[in-house]
Amino acid sequence: MIDMNVPLPDGWAWFTLGEVADLVGGGTPSRGKPEYFKGNIVWLTPTEIPRNRVTVVLDSKERITEEALKKSSARLVPNGTVLMTSRASIGYVAIAGTEVTTNQGFASFLCKESVYNYYLAYWLLGNADFFIQQATGTTFKEITKSKLRNFSFPLPPLPEQQRIVARIEELFTQLDAGVAALKRAQTALKRYKASVLKSACKGQLVGSGKAKDLTNLDEESSRHIPICSNRSLPESWLLKTVEDLYDVVGGGTPSTSIPEYWEGDIPWITSADIHDLKDIRPRKNITKDAISKSATNLVPSGSLIVVTRVSLGKVALPSFPLCFSQDSQALIPKDKSVLPEYALYYLSQAVQIFKSQGRGTTILGVTKKQLKELPFPLPPLAEQRLIVAEIERRLSISQQVEAVVAASLARAGRLRQVVLKSAFEGRLT
Repeated sequence: MIDMNVPLPDGWAWFTLGEVADLVGGGTPSRGKPEYFKGNIVWLTPTEIPRNRVTVVLDSKERITEEALKKSSARLVPNGTVLMTSRASIGYVAIAGTEVTTNQGFASFLCKESVYNYYLAYWLLGNADFFIQQATGTTFKEITKSKLRNFSFPLPPLPEQQRIVARIEELFTQLDAGVAALKRAQTALKRYKASVLKSACKGQLVGSGKAKDLTNLDEESSRHIPICSNRSLPESWLLKTVEDLYDVVGGGTPSTSIPEYWEGDIPWITSADIHDLKDIRPRKNITKDAISKSATNLVPSGSLIVVTRVSLGKVALPSFPLCFSQDSQALIPKDKSVLPEYALYYLSQAVQIFKSQGRGTTILGVTKKQLKELPFPLPPLAEQRLIVAEIERRLSISQQVEAVVAASLARAGRLRQVVLKSAFEGRLT
């Protein structure tokens, strides 16, 4: 963003950062002395500074003592100091709302009288990508204070700086309101998707005829019914269990210490490879030997993968044969009475109950027995096709809207940079 070839408005001039502010660093008191971190002096680390905005900081997660300040390179800087992260995370900007100290991951700017601190803060924020490009280091990237001091900085008269900041904040407030509305729309779309799927498994998405009362079921059989049917089903539907319709088989992980088990041509997945209901992206492949000599199973396309441990609640329908880890169970259809897509959409909602009923001390999970006993409302095959078609019609519309919302959010992020670029070229006021 720093471009000295851009002509500046009358009254503006180029300076270096070192000419308009004193730059100081920070430090970390010895962790070997826990008493150093039981004081009253605000001591900031980069993780406490939000990105993509200028904030005022008044407190910190840890506070240090006067003794810690004396025995370290941490430096007390005054209220109003501009703080920029300069190490690892680079270009996060805040303004001290009180006297503060920082660790060594900051460059702190003590502005001279000719510089409005918020003007400098927004300029630094707008140049974050440039600072990242200029950073060096092997273990982690850092932009040094000596390098920062030499960067060119466009400086208008003080009243103009204040007008520019006021205009930036006015436009950012409008953008924030727009982003908040877009995020509310995203949340509403997620609720709509869940509502569509729940309506489908209650028989409410397409005309399903007279309802069948399920209130007389015994407690064990009916425990999941409120999730899927409000204790009633259309008269033509049957109430089955997963075990009635599927063979449930577990997975496993071939020994990673035996290289010949890996780099084969058979996809093997973990829950991390499941990105959506029909979006499975295997990162590893195994060999036939791995299958025969480990607990994993090769399941055919059309089976359902239900994650029952890590990422509990994920469900997917693979379009190719695969193997999977012990964090999932596969449902292999016993017959053709269930349309795979209908089962996918139903189970994607029904298994969410396991998140509140999961067992396990180390990893939240559910047992194969629990999965087998899960009730499964089953419409006639022709009606399953109608339900799937209606689900996919509605979800297609929802996905189109989601794409527009996501694009608008990305555009809002770009607009922030446009605002800042225009501001520091004198084109905003």
